[in-house]
Amino acid sequence: MIARKTQANDGDLFAALPEVDEAAQRRLHARLVAAATEAGILDVAYRTIDTPVGTLLLAATEKGLVRVAYAREDHAMVLDQLANSVSPRVLRAPARLDMAAMDTSPADAACSTSSWTSSSRRAFVAPSCPT
Repeated sequence: MIARKTQANDGDLFAALPEVDEAAQRRLHARLVAAATEAGILDVAYRTIDTPVGTLLLAATEKGLVRVAYAREDHAMVLDQLANSVSPRVLRAPARLDMAAMDTSPADAACSTSSWTSSSRRAFVAPSCPT
C-alpha cells in the first residue's frame, strides 16, 4: 500500500495547526499573570521598553527592581540568569514594574526610564532589591 500525501503526513507536522489567535494569546497570558500573582508565585516580573539607547529589559520582584539589561546583553540569557539566581518563577508581567505598585512615585518605572533616556530627566528613583 502506498501512503497518500496529506497534510498530516507530508513532512510538515505543523501544517494542520490553526493560525495563531493573537487576541486569545493575550487573554490567556493575562489570566496566567493574574493567577500567578494571586497565588503568590510570581517571583520575578519583567517587561521590555524601547528607548533611544535600545530595548531595555526591566525585571522586578515584589521588593523592587532587580535588573536592567540592554539588548546587547541578550535578554533571554538575562532571564535565564534571573531564573537561576533569584527564582525560576519568571513571567512577563509589565504591571509589576508600575512604581505605584511599589509604593513610590513617579507613576511608572518604564515611563521614568523612557524619560530619563530621552534626556528630559537626569535621574529617577526606583526601589531596588539585591539578587
